[in-house]
Amino acid sequence: MYSGKPAGQVPQANHLTKERIMKLQFGQTQLVLELSNSPFAWFYGQTERMSLTSLSLLFVQFSLFARQPSV
Repeated sequence: MYSGKPAGQVPQANHLTKERIMKLQFGQTQLVLELSNSPFAWFYGQTERMSLTSLSLLFVQFSLFARQPSV
């Protein structure tokens, strides 16, 4: 019987690898800490309404979301 998966593929244990996330809210700014797949990464992006700065260091990701002031 064909299951749609390649032969020999091991199913992922999603129940064992749940994400751990911590969120802190400071007014219009939110800091999110979570586990990352990467030992080092950097990202910065901005729109009219918000900005995002993200840094992954030693498999821990720090993301800072900030809403832009209304004009």
